[in-house]
Amino acid sequence: MLDLEEYRALTQKGNWKGICDVNSVPFDTFGTKKEFRVLSDYLEEQEVVLAITSGVMSQSDTSNSFDFGANTWVIALTNERFLLLDCAMLTGSTDTQSIRLDRV
Repeated sequence: MLDLEEYRALTQKGNWKGICDVNSVPFDTFGTKKEFRVLSDYLEEQEVVLAITSGVMSQSDTSNSFDFGANTWVIALTNERFLLLDCAMLTGSTDTQSIRLDRV
């Protein structure tokens, strides 16, 4: 059974490894350290991260213009939405995508 309060406490601490541990999945920051550092900045008040993964996506229209080729993204499933983050390699910009759960 999902313990929302446990996830809430881990989210408030920014303990992304702890969330992965609760979900029994490995925590891998390869190519996504910047995204994990800023994830808390993009969460709404009272939003709780339930699961996290990362992946590689080819350059698209919404990609950072200073990135070339494949981009690494962090995808967080929260109690509100899917939140996708991609930090530029050469600048401080962060691209975000958000999909509300009622739209899935």
